[in-house]
Amino acid sequence: MMKVGLALPAWLVYIVLFIVRFFMVIGFAIAVAFAWVFDFFYGIMLAIQHFIIFYIIMPVFNFFMYINMIILWILNIPWMIIQLTIRFIWVIYMIIFNIIWSIMWPIISFFLWLNWIIPYTIWTYIIYPIFLFIAWLQWIMWEIMIFIPKMLWMYVIWPIFQFLIFIPQWIWLNIYMPIINFFIYL
Repeated sequence: MMKVGLALPAWLVYIVLFIVRFFMVIGFAIAVAFAWVFDFFYGIMLAIQHFIIFYIIMPVFNFFMYINMIILWILNIPWMIIQLTIRFIWVIYMIIFNIIWSIMWPIISFFLWLNWIIPYTIWTYIIYPIFLFIAWLQWIMWEIMIFIPKMLWMYVIWPIFQFLIFIPQWIWLNIYMPIINFFIYL
């Protein structure tokens, strides 16, 4: 009884879920059928609309665009003639300019070279050796100026200084020590 009592609600739930699924499948089938019918008629409407646009309106539009381009090309003929004339004159001008420039550039280059080589030559062979000679003279004068005080110190002041420093030692060694040694000897 207990098993039957527990199994009975499970079978009832199974039947209820089967009925719910059945109606849901039918509802989805009806919705899909409506969508297919709507898509079918909407596809026919789109096909008619695309046919009208691509095979009636666009060829007429393209024809008038072609005529418009031809009219614009005809209207632009004077401008194209003026433009070609200006380009022709510009090409002639550039040819003449290139000929003149190929003649003038070596002359300009020569004067630029002179402008750089003359100061470079003056600097390298005149001014820079004079600077080096002046620097050498400065160095010699500096050596002489440093040598004279060193020489005075080494050969005049230092011997006098040594003499004055060593006088007491000389007196001690040459006068006092012999007297002390004499008395010690006695």
